[in-house]
Amino acid sequence: AVIVPMPLAIPKASGIRERRGASDSAIRASMSEAIPTEGGGAPGRPGTVGMGGAAGAGIASRGQSVADTDPAELVRVMASHALGPHHLSRVAIPSLRQRAAAKGRADIVMISSVGGKNALPFAGPYAASKHAVEGLSEALRRELMPFGIDVVIVAPGAVVTPIWDKTESGVGDYSNTPYAASVKKMTALMLANAAKGLPAERIGEAVKTALTSPKPKVRYTVAPNPLFVFMIRHLPRRMVDKMIARQVGLNPPS
Repeated sequence: AVIVPMPLAIPKASGIRERRGASDSAIRASMSEAIPTEGGGAPGRPGTVGMGGAAGAGIASRGQSVADTDPAELVRVMASHALGPHHLSRVAIPSLRQRAAAKGRADIVMISSVGGKNALPFAGPYAASKHAVEGLSEALRRELMPFGIDVVIVAPGAVVTPIWDKTESGVGDYSNTPYAASVKKMTALMLANAAKGLPAERIGEAVKTALTSPKPKVRYTVAPNPLFVFMIRHLPRRMVDKMIARQVGLNPPS
């Protein structure tokens, strides 16, 4: 079973059931139905249970510099992307511990983003929230090791979802600021990436892999441009800074 706050397009043929739940009572009801202590389990690995920890609920919050971001907006994004998975985990863990004790193991799948490892300019709140998901997931994975519960991260790149419809409308007014040209270029770059985005089903397939693999990786990156993501992750940070600066016109003074 996968407990998620938004659709992940889990393939119907996967044998994995998808549940929705936001309130504590709804989450516990879903958990009691989806996580029996006898029998069941995801195909491929007995005693497996997964929980998708919030793919953002459609909040992009792109188009503003960190310095211009209202604190209330930062709180709103963090609450959706980071506090949501934290709350869902806290409510689910008692049932997962019972499941792991009875069947040998249980699993949590957290939905992060490639932005959880690389922060783009004018997407600071979004990147901060996904970095938070990465940190929470890593700490949780180590804390739950004594109970036989694993925590796996699925980190999508650009995915075709309605979140991109809000990109232009969410851009602040920078027409009379030093950021005017850079924000315009960054917005165009985001929309171009969105046009090449993966179907949501690809993320569902990654969740299925995380839940059914006998030895899952700690993190699955699912992106339409895996080579670029690999380079960004492994090149020196100053080099990456310069690459991004050249793309969107944020070069330092000469």
